[in-house]
Amino acid sequence: MKKAIIPAIVAAMLMTSAAALAFVLKPTRHMVDSQSLAKLEDIIPREFGEWREEPAMNRGVVNPQTEEFLKSIYDETLSRTYVNPRGERIMLSLAFGADQSKATQVHRPEVCYPAQGFQIRSTEKFSLSLSDGQLPAMKLVAVAQQRVEPITYWIVVGDLVVRGSIEQKLAIVKHGMNGVVPHGLLFRVSSIGGDLTRQFDVQEKFISSLYDSLDSKQRGRLYGVRSASLAQLGTDARGEAGR
Repeated sequence: MKKAIIPAIVAAMLMTSAAALAFVLKPTRHMVDSQSLAKLEDIIPREFGEWREEPAMNRGVVNPQTEEFLKSIYDETLSRTYVNPRGERIMLSLAFGADQSKATQVHRPEVCYPAQGFQIRSTEKFSLSLSDGQLPAMKLVAVAQQRVEPITYWIVVGDLVVRGSIEQKLAIVKHGMNGVVPHGLLFRVSSIGGDLTRQFDVQEKFISSLYDSLDSKQRGRLYGVRSASLAQLGTDARGEAGR
């Protein structure tokens, strides 16, 4: 029991210390100002691998936030539905915010979905296999009446991939200690169906196929630097999933 509490205590201490330093340093440079970032609409291909966009189905993509609220915290969003020859559909939703200060942080699905009437049945941290390594990501299962929606997502803060609120805050503080206000991107895919093993398997194949279709710069924008693990941020946080 005590061992399980230690990572959370260490993370809290690190966050407190780092936050104090970040406040003193007061980041003034916005990362987005030093980078030339293409629009999400132009980065994501409408066809790749065995997947193609299905425009008529895009209205089915769940954006569990109102349009007005989305505009208030994000600078750019993209929602599309893709289908493969077997009729399997994946809903892709991306949200980009140029300023990851407290009021405009990318919001995690664990918070957004319940606000729109969904119940989060389960959350799990895992590593997703890509062609050249592992990507830290989250699995969720959101339920609303008869709708069962498995979700895979991660957040990129600056160039760091994070999972859960502690990792997200630590990444923001880490950049802040270098005098930088990072940008943030939420990458989320979901599908509809109660066979969770199958749905998550299809999602992983979709994510991997999209990754293989992108060049290195585009990969960095959407998938971050996978080697920037939580160990580099100063905590294990194994017990932090879903917070």
